[in-house]
Amino acid sequence: RESSAGLRGEAGIAAAEAALGMGDGSGAARVARETLDECERLGEEEMAYRAALVAMQAAHRAGDAASGRQADAAAAKHASALEALWGKDALAAYHARPDVQALRKGQ
Repeated sequence: RESSAGLRGEAGIAAAEAALGMGDGSGAARVARETLDECERLGEEEMAYRAALVAMQAAHRAGDAASGRQADAAAAKHASALEALWGKDALAAYHARPDVQALRKGQ
């Protein structure tokens, strides 16, 4: 059973993705960044990684290059942490998931 913090993280990522889908890059960036900060505070590496990917997309759509670079650095940091936790093969399998591929490609 997921914790309430985990559910909040999932909800934040979903809200940011929905805002992106509606063309609200700045709103998506704000929600994704808040979710990323919360997930980092709680040590939720996988959710922090996904939030960073969404934040990166949102920043690029909003035309905010500096925030995009920050989100890209956060995504790289969390991908490295996940590789350390899971191993290289498990991270590769995770990256093969269609939902993660879409986040990584900015779709």
